[in-house]
Amino acid sequence: MKDESYKVAICYKMSTMVINNSSIRVPRDLLISRKVVSDAFDAADDWIVENTAADTVVITADILLADRCLKLEPPLSLQLANLLRAPR
Repeated sequence: MKDESYKVAICYKMSTMVINNSSIRVPRDLLISRKVVSDAFDAADDWIVENTAADTVVITADILLADRCLKLEPPLSLQLANLLRAPR
């Protein structure tokens, strides 16, 4: 899902932030940044919920995070990653 998000961000010139509790590789592009949070349980989810604005789009496969985002006022725009794989 991340690769598709990066492609869309670059194509449409959208600022994109990846939040994780460990250092991961992201494309070298000024539009894409990363935020490393503590490794405490749900630290990344907590950061996302506490630091996003009404115009934020959250892309996640985490149902509990999605639920928390939808309960914000106003609710965030939410895209759930497709968890099902296409048959080969």
